[in-house]
Amino acid sequence: MKLRFTAMAAALLIAAVSATACGDKKSSSSGSDIDMDTYQNSESSVVDMEADFKDVQPVADSEGALLSIVNTTAKAGETAEVTVHVENAEMKWNMCGFHVTYPDVLTPKIFDPADRSMEYKKGPAVEYAKGFVSLNWEDNLPDELIADHRKAFFITSVFDGDQGMNGDIATFYFDVPADAASGTVYELNFFYWPGAVFSNAAKDPGYDKYAFEHWTGGTITVE
Repeated sequence: MKLRFTAMAAALLIAAVSATACGDKKSSSSGSDIDMDTYQNSESSVVDMEADFKDVQPVADSEGALLSIVNTTAKAGETAEVTVHVENAEMKWNMCGFHVTYPDVLTPKIFDPADRSMEYKKGPAVEYAKGFVSLNWEDNLPDELIADHRKAFFITSVFDGDQGMNGDIATFYFDVPADAASGTVYELNFFYWPGAVFSNAAKDPGYDKYAFEHWTGGTITVE
């Protein structure tokens, strides 16, 4: 059974990467009623999310997962630690697959350039995960990100049931430019791409929608 599930987890991870890390973008409807200051996401990302979850009711506040990127600091020329975190999700979530954007002047630490895998340290939120993958998104970036001088990386993880926990999902590493001025603030944000998931074992789309409507970005501030 363990070997069977390991193979299943690997297949799910591959499918998640294929669905949300590359490929053609869906067409979107126009308009949004989400507060952009609260949502901390790009306009087209909000529109895509609303189109995909148009008729879905999000779960209640007491049940919804709260994803965030932890604010951090670093000196010019040093490496910043960027941590993706989740709360209100203890033993409630089963799988994730989503993107995080970062300014293109930052250089991510890459574990293996051949497959674009990110260097990272997993946190307690994914302690019981059957699989975890994080890849830098280097090709076929959306025009919006290119115009905004931003790049992105992808995170996906899968569990055997609702075994996802609260706490840090993973910490990633970014080199800050050597000439960065003190006080410079670099923003990192979540980016909804069609096919993204933050789901429970029941596959309730309202659980995903709540996470996407309430996630909040973070910053790196140069000391």
